[in-house]
Parts: sequence; structure tokens; C-alpha cells
Amino acid sequence: MENHKTIGDVSARREKRKKDQRRLQRERKKQRQKAHKSVVKNELEFPRAYYVSNSGSMEIEKSRLNNTYSENQGDFEREFQDNKGTLSDWLNPKHPYFREVFKANWKTAYTKSQRKKFIQLDKNRINATHIHTVDFPFQVNSDDHCETSPKAYADISVVLQLLCCLKRITKEQLKIYDPYYCNGAVIQHLAELGYQNVYNRCEDFYDMIKEGKVPEHDVLVTNPPYSEYHLEKLLEFSNTNERPCLLLMPSFVVGKSFFKHLKGYQYICPRKRYVYWTPKGLRGKEKKQNHSSSLGMRTSPFPSIWYINLFQYSDSVDLVEQCSGLCEQIVVARNDSEIPRSMLE
Repeated sequence: MENHKTIGDVSARREKRKKDQRRLQRERKKQRQKAHKSVVKNELEFPRAYYVSNSGSMEIEKSRLNNTYSENQGDFEREFQDNKGTLSDWLNPKHPYFREVFKANWKTAYTKSQRKKFIQLDKNRINATHIHTVDFPFQVNSDDHCETSPKAYADISVVLQLLCCLKRITKEQLKIYDPYYCNGAVIQHLAELGYQNVYNRCEDFYDMIKEGKVPEHDVLVTNPPYSEYHLEKLLEFSNTNERPCLLLMPSFVVGKSFFKHLKGYQYICPRKRYVYWTPKGLRGKEKKQNHSSSLGMRTSPFPSIWYINLFQYSDSVDLVEQCSGLCEQIVVARNDSEIPRSMLE
């Protein structure tokens, strides 16, 4: 009988000890959360005038402050106004707009309802960029609605600068013509690189050729539709136009019969495959798994490279020499045999 009592007492003491441990764990968790919120509050309330008075480190501290997070409801909108990119960009370590502090505190500094508010604001901002109706004055294929990424334009900026030097004009004076209209993003992307004189309008390119209304331009820069006959038509125009052209086309074009006989082309190939952005609303069925941002829905149907022909400047300009050491993210090829095999597969 005594043994039974002893076993019962041990079991009761063990159960009591477990309850005490669980209670202590809950209390410590509450203390950590309270201490963390106190740190957040202190960061947010730190006087910004301090950074202004220390001009030497102002930009560094401003960048740090832009990466902090906020608990106040009124600050949610400010987060989207002060920071580029979307919510998924901020949380993606591989994205240029990644915010390390924001990601580290995403699930600890914000309540569930606050995170929902962030997600809804992010959706609202992306939906505001939707194109609900566009009256194209020509027949379109929804699969062709792909805007070139800013990265692709940055890769050819050295060629555009070279043309400015050859023509002895400024970036603002260089007349750039993109005959294929999607959503006009090319104007904004090239303007960010300093090229303000870009012609890209919702017009039928082939009607413009027939009517002799092709606008005056110094260089043709375009990403044509890949479906049907557009690639052949563009190359036909480029070779009769005889003005410098930079054409972003699939890498498989180098092996096509309509291209093989053409001379004078050099190539800029990205080490990392280009992605394209479909403005929301221009495709009937948009796959939900595709990444979405303010640029649209991300897609990358084919490996693509820049086909460059400088025509009257071809004999005097070697792009390999001109681009040597300027950018490690591209490969410049004098002919199709120098194009990286990875881009042709």
C-alpha cells in the first residue's frame, strides 16, 4: 500500500513540474515579444533630424530607415510609397528590391491582420496597373503581349552610347524607333537610361511602311512579336531601312533560313535568361503561379538575345572591343559561332 502511495506522489509531482515549465515558457515568450515591440517602437520614434544634421552618413541612414518596418496603421501606405517593388519582391532574397529587415520581422513585428492589410494593399497597387481594354488597330495574338525588361535595355546602353558618339549627338537627341506597341513601357525604361526621344505608338507598323509614314529615326530598337510572320517582316524592313538596329529575338532565329543569308550582325547575349512582362489584362488566361509585379506577369517563353547590325558603321566598329570589360553579365559575339551554347539550347 505504501508503494502505491509513493508511485502516486511521484506521478503528481512530475505532472506539477511539467505544468510549471509550460507556464514559465509562456511567460518568457510574452516577455520577449514585449521587449521586441519596445525595440521596434524606439526605432520608429528615433528623431530623423539627427540624420539630416550628419550629412556624411545621411544617405546611408536614410537607406536603413527605408528598410525598417512600422506598426502604425497609417504607415502601411507610406511603405508602398517610399519603397519600389512589390511585397513579394521585398521578401525575395534574390530580388534587387529585397528588404532584409522587413523580411526578418515579417511574422514577428506584424500581427496577422496587419499582414493581411499589407497583402491587400499590394494587390490593389498591382491591380491599378491592369489594362482592361486596348483598341489595337491591327490583329494581335495574346501570347505576343510581352514587354521587354529594364535589364535587357540596360545591356544595350553601351551600344546606344556608341551611336551617340558616332553621330556626335547627345542621348536626348538620339531618335529611337520601336514599331511594335504593347503597353509603351519601352518609353519609360529607355528614359530611365537617359534616352528621351523614343517613338512607340499604337499604330500598324506594316501600314506605316506601305504608306511611307515610318517616322524619322537614328536607330531601330524593338522586341517584335514572335508569332506568325513578324520576325521575317522585321528583318526584311531592317535590311532595306539600313539604319542601325537592335532587335531582341529568340536565339533560334540564327538557324532560320530567312536569317542565315543576312550579313553584318553581331550579338549581345545575357548570361542569365531574359524575362518579359505581360501587362495585366492583355491575356485572357493568366497563370497564377507566374510572378506578378507592377510591371505585369513574368514570363520567359524562349531564350532571347540582341541581334545588332550597325550597317554603315559595321566596318569601323567591333562591339567585342567596345564592350570589353564593361559588363560581366553579357557575352558579345561577332558571329553565331561565338554565341554561348547555353543560349542556343
